[in-house]
Amino acid sequence: MGRPTPSRPGKSSPATPPEKTAPPRQALLPWQRDGLCLLALVGVVVLLYGHTLHAPWYLDDNRSILENQWIRSFDRPFSLFFSKRGPAEFTFAINYALGGLALPGYHIVNIVIHLLNGWLVFLVAKRIFRNSVFMPLFAALIFLAHPLQTQAVTYLVQRMTSLAVLFFFLALYAYLKSREALTAGRDWRSLPVLGWYLSALAAGGLAIISKENTAVLPAALLLFDSFFLPPPAKGKWGWQQRLLVVLPFAVFPLWAFLARIVQPLSAGKSLQRIAGAPNVSATPLEYLVTEFSVIWLYIKLLFVPYPQLLEYNYPTVKTLLTLKNLAAGSGLAAVLGFAFWVRKRRPLLSFGILWFFLGLAVESTFIPLDPVFEHRLYLPMFGFAIFLIGLLQPLRPSRATALLVTVTLIFGGLTWRRNQQWNDDLAFYRDNLARAGLSPSIVASVSKRLGEHGEIAETERLLLPYIEQHPEQVDPYINLSYAYIQEKRLDEAEALLIRMIRQGVANRKALYNLGYIYKTRKDYDKALEVYRQALNLEPRNVTSLNHLGYLLRIMGRTGESEEYYQRTLKGDPGNAEANYTLGAIAYERGDLTTAKNFFNVSLRGRPDMGQTWLSLGVVTAELGDSEGVRKILGELQQRDPPIAGQFSAWLKARKLQPGSGTP
Repeated sequence: MGRPTPSRPGKSSPATPPEKTAPPRQALLPWQRDGLCLLALVGVVVLLYGHTLHAPWYLDDNRSILENQWIRSFDRPFSLFFSKRGPAEFTFAINYALGGLALPGYHIVNIVIHLLNGWLVFLVAKRIFRNSVFMPLFAALIFLAHPLQTQAVTYLVQRMTSLAVLFFFLALYAYLKSREALTAGRDWRSLPVLGWYLSALAAGGLAIISKENTAVLPAALLLFDSFFLPPPAKGKWGWQQRLLVVLPFAVFPLWAFLARIVQPLSAGKSLQRIAGAPNVSATPLEYLVTEFSVIWLYIKLLFVPYPQLLEYNYPTVKTLLTLKNLAAGSGLAAVLGFAFWVRKRRPLLSFGILWFFLGLAVESTFIPLDPVFEHRLYLPMFGFAIFLIGLLQPLRPSRATALLVTVTLIFGGLTWRRNQQWNDDLAFYRDNLARAGLSPSIVASVSKRLGEHGEIAETERLLLPYIEQHPEQVDPYINLSYAYIQEKRLDEAEALLIRMIRQGVANRKALYNLGYIYKTRKDYDKALEVYRQALNLEPRNVTSLNHLGYLLRIMGRTGESEEYYQRTLKGDPGNAEANYTLGAIAYERGDLTTAKNFFNVSLRGRPDMGQTWLSLGVVTAELGDSEGVRKILGELQQRDPPIAGQFSAWLKARKLQPGSGTP
């Protein structure tokens, strides 16, 4: 703007309109900024994981979900909620109650847990980057978008990991809120301080119940407190005070250590069996030295997440003093030394490194487990995110932001691609087999899927030499016998299974296959004997009970069949097969109302079963409920058109009109 020009005397000058100025921009309130960040996190998670809702079951999903009888009613999971892995089992029971074994529900819960963890990472990171709007968001985005996280999210059973970390971060966040109230001048006995503190303790207890790797929570609280939290407004606040406040959080880890390690060891169990890895032959020291190299693999994967594997088939070391082991151990010691050296000048780097090592302290030290799994990096990923941001800290803010955006986009693209791979289990297993060799679980999984896809020749080429090298392993026999059964090569399947039984390595699944062979040949007495052997191995197993119930029914021994199916319902009230068969038996006796009830329960467990819908339709028609018949016919037309045609023909033959109210 120039200086205003004075008007001449005697002349009027036209009035100059006042200059328009833009109103000052209204700054977003903190809750509005947080809301926008939450929307961004939701969008990223939906984009990266929205296409995984039908990703199939893998490895331990079979034991922990598909074959887990306890999740099929709320009684046992609820009573065991506070026992080992109880919270995850309880959520699996909720999934089963709402949708049976339909995959999308399980995936949605895992994805929501992952999103909640990302949100908590954002809230916690706000206490680290107090003067930045974007850095907490980037910390959360890196945590959510890194491709290594897919194993803890898309692999359904690893809800145990992500749920444990959810409780872990809830405990950390509640502790931070309690400390902030102290810093603001509140007394320890005030509700804001004590309420948040007790909430942190409760969440910490749930974390250790969910999974033992969260036993490092007390150390994590001390670490965060010493790096980023100002002292309280009142009183001294040194290491002694910090230890005193954090000490109660050590009660749960100490209890877990005594109950889950010391007591079983004193009872004669091995560490491997206690840890759920009975096939791992390493001693605690051998496992520790193995992990020196494994941790370097983890570091490489954090920066360059390729190739990724479900199982790395990583060998445990048997010779401790080698150049490789010494170099790996010395390198890790140097990294830790660097973290302590820069803790004042570059606290973000120091904190990130220490958090990373802390997150691996339980699973990568002395307890012998399978050496490598990507989901073990789920908790350490927070440290990596902080380290990565700290690494870019010396750059200009605009350049650092641009690099973080680039890194997040790269990680997000790799995550989307990795999740696409999770959607095709056979291709997934084949890729793992090509890259990591013949690990027992991958051989078992890929051969099972090959057999189901009818790739019998490939199954045989894979398994015959493997069985010769590993005659003690069960799954190869089972999967090869299944492949032979698919091709009607029953004699070869029988010979293979009998060889297995004679070697003393049979289990109930092998006996199921052998029983199927005898049943197919109509040698019912032999089949009955084999199925009873399977039941003796696990007397409450519902699959064994169902096999016996079905066999006795086709043998005409309906009363005995009914007894076995009723035993099934005691352990699994919603079992679709048992309810269907009991409904059929009730129908044969003329008890239409009971039959209808059984069919309805069966459909709640397996709504895709067209034959059950047909049976329900017949019973409903015979009960005179024409409106119910109309609804059932509509369901069948959507779910199974051929069976809908059968039902329509049945109705027409009996001159019944669905929905007309009269026959």
